[in-house]
Amino acid sequence: MLHAISWSTFFSVIGSSLLFYWSFIAFVYYRQEIKLLLAGKAKPASQTNGLIADSPFEAEEDNPASSNAEAGADLFPVAYALAEEVKALVKDAGRRRLIREELIQALQSLFKRNPYSQLRDTGFRPAINNLVEAEADAHCSMHFSPEDLDVLWLR
Repeated sequence: MLHAISWSTFFSVIGSSLLFYWSFIAFVYYRQEIKLLLAGKAKPASQTNGLIADSPFEAEEDNPASSNAEAGADLFPVAYALAEEVKALVKDAGRRRLIREELIQALQSLFKRNPYSQLRDTGFRPAINNLVEAEADAHCSMHFSPEDLDVLWLR
């Protein structure tokens, strides 16, 4: 059976399949933009501040929520750094066989330090809580309740 298929047939089938796949993806996700482009109504990127003319999103200066999104985006490196420190701290606590109260106290002092204290009232808090819960379970065999995790973020 495989001897009947030539390389040119194989590559033409793969190429046409990829063309169909990416056309479908473009149609599903960029339908409005394609319609505007074909109608000749799309403005150049310089006139729309990098956004499509009829996009539901507005320019930064018109949308106060975009400043909040940018502030959240600025916290990604801080959240990543905190996650790495939590992993190291919990792993060390497991190696040193700290008791539960000592681990909670160490995590509290870590969360109080700048710039990590900025993450207290953000969407990163549940993710960090989940990380603490998973790492403590894996390295220290400790299980934290939601109340224990809330205590970690006290000032």
